Amino acid sequence: MGFDGNEIKRRKEEIERRPKSITVEPSGYKQHQSFSSSIQEIKNIPIIEKLQRKPDLLIDCHACKMEGGMSPCSVPKFSQVMRLIGFIIAVPSAIGMAVSVIVCINVILQGGSLGLSGSSGGAAVGVVMGIVFFCISLVSGAIGWFLLGKKKVFKCVRCGFILDRA
Repeated sequence: MGFDGNEIKRRKEEIERRPKSITVEPSGYKQHQSFSSSIQEIKNIPIIEKLQRKPDLLIDCHACKMEGGMSPCSVPKFSQVMRLIGFIIAVPSAIGMAVSVIVCINVILQGGSLGLSGSSGGAAVGVVMGIVFFCISLVSGAIGWFLLGKKKVFKCVRCGFILDRA
């Protein structure tokens, strides 16, 4: 049981009359699907790529009114001055953590000979000081890392307008 020529022609016309894009109204997101070209593309893609493929999500730019002009990207959370301060905080903090770990290992391996009083209590004081210094460096390093962070946004390719991804 096959289709006659009129049925095939009618179905092709029906596919061509379908809308070329689907609009989700509240926020202007558009998911473009060209039905006739999508069918051809899907036939030419291997099965693994079909499973990994995501639909194209295109957003209209509100500033320049370019249709589908917003693309996902990452931008710095803070200004260049704040990023510089974050770098100045993060790098010495990482070095401080490394030094405190080395000091703790040396104090433990040498059995307290580097201690303040030369007794076995000196090793405990050295290890505690190393742990405290490590914790302080860890907190300041986290603050520096936060200042260096980036945020994910949609950015217009024409005018540079930025829309936060929520």
